[in-house]
Amino acid sequence: MIRPAALALAVFMGASSLAAAQDGPPAMGAPSPFEEFANKLKLDKKTQLPKVEQLFTVAATDAVPIGQELTQLRQRLVNIHLTGRADDLAAAVEATVTSAAKMAALEARAFASVYELLEPKQQPKAAEAFALMAGLFQPSTRGGRGGGGAPGGGAGLLRT
Repeated sequence: MIRPAALALAVFMGASSLAAAQDGPPAMGAPSPFEEFANKLKLDKKTQLPKVEQLFTVAATDAVPIGQELTQLRQRLVNIHLTGRADDLAAAVEATVTSAAKMAALEARAFASVYELLEPKQQPKAAEAFALMAGLFQPSTRGGRGGGGAPGGGAGLLRT
């Protein structure tokens, strides 16, 4: 089980390097999703960045149970397809849509709070920055893209 504080820390690992990178040489590697968001809005590192980090940390913590629910529902959908239990599909899809809507609402509330902090000159980039938030608070799959399947390479059922 993912702890809320651990998830929040993982999401915002790049946030402190953003502040350091603005004072010194650019950080190595690709920017974190949070860094991309902050850079898009050109957040002031002394006044806006700490407030936005705090808002995102709270949102990430609030997103943990929703993200866990989404993961379980996705596993349920795969298992329904693998076992051919088509009778269960409609209810699982409906539950997944409801859970995804909860996550989208959480993202929108977090962004609305950020928008209140923006100066008028930053607001024109708000729509582009909001697009960067899509899925930001959702847990990523282990190992990134690709892979998967049962041990030994078979299809297998996912644990729920």
